[in-house]
Amino acid sequence: MAISETSEDNGKATTGRSVENLYIGKDGKSYSRPPADVVEIVKHFKTSGHKEKLTLSDLSNEMLLQCAAFGLHQVGQNAYGAAEDEDEKIEKLGKRWENILNGSWASDRESGPRTSDLLNAFIRGYTAKNGEAPSEDWVETKRTQLQDPAVAKEVQKRPGVKAQLDAIKAERAAERAKASLAAAGGETEADDFD
Repeated sequence: MAISETSEDNGKATTGRSVENLYIGKDGKSYSRPPADVVEIVKHFKTSGHKEKLTLSDLSNEMLLQCAAFGLHQVGQNAYGAAEDEDEKIEKLGKRWENILNGSWASDRESGPRTSDLLNAFIRGYTAKNGEAPSEDWVETKRTQLQDPAVAKEVQKRPGVKAQLDAIKAERAAERAKASLAAAGGETEADDFD
């Protein structure tokens, strides 16, 4: 992934991709996203060809944790950066962090519901159909299936699954609305609506 920067070109500002971010894996190959075995990060200044490298094993555990915390905030912000309203931001952030907790480095252009929401939709559907909750084995098998992006994309097109997903999102939005009202002391000010 390259960083867009403004540079001076004959006294005139131009925008270009002059710095490239690279991640080096144990295999010595460079990647545009960090592989699971990342050992080094590189900033490649394309105009001069200069490369600044930082080997992760040279950092203390405390510094690694600080960098990870900063990176997680940035990854979260990237997930919701183009979102229009707070509800959309919350949904996108929740999905990104859930993907990270599931061991998946998400694409910046990801779409679709959270895996946990899809699983919850299936659990609700199973329970409604069978009159009882599914077994833990069934839930784990379904969770594994739904972590496959192709499967997740296909099943969310099903009308029953879509209806359950819409209900789950509506319930979450209602919970946020209730919390907002509670934060306002249970009442809204007349001045809020002028």
